[in-house]
Order: sequence, then C-alpha cells, then structure tokens
Amino acid sequence: MEKAASCFPQKLTQIIGVFNAPGQDISTDDLGDRILQTIERRPCTIPELATSLGVPEDRLEIESRKLEEQNRLEKRLFDGRQFLCPAHAAD
Repeated sequence: MEKAASCFPQKLTQIIGVFNAPGQDISTDDLGDRILQTIERRPCTIPELATSLGVPEDRLEIESRKLEEQNRLEKRLFDGRQFLCPAHAAD
C-alpha cells in the first residue's frame, strides 16, 4: 500500500487499514446478496463485513453458512484469520 500511495500526492493520500461505514442500513432482507457483492470486490472477515454492512456478526455467521452450503462462497484461512471468498476464487 505504501508503494501505491507514493504515486499520489502525499498531502492528499492516506492509507486506511479498516473500512468503517457508520450509519448503514441494517436490513437483512438481501443480506446474502450484499455479502456476495462485497466479497467479489475483496475477501473479508466476518468482523470486516459487520463493520462495512452494519450487520451484527452473529447474523453474518448464519448467512455465510447458508451461502457456503449453497457453494456460493468459501472460507479461507490466511495469516490466522478466516476470510469469506467467492466460491469461484478457488485455486
């Protein structure tokens, strides 16, 4: 990230480690689709999804299990953390 940031004006560039989206709608009607849309852009952990989607972690756990059973997502361990990834991202 630091190398990429060096390509932009220093005073206008900031490396942000965690995305926070306060004030999100916590509706869970389309939660499965919202999870899939998010992990298509970047694999995420449950806590990261909870922050970005404004949904409690326990609700995300339930929905991610459903998606995993439907072979729509998979869980991968990286650096000691479990990430949700699109199912087609398998090596």
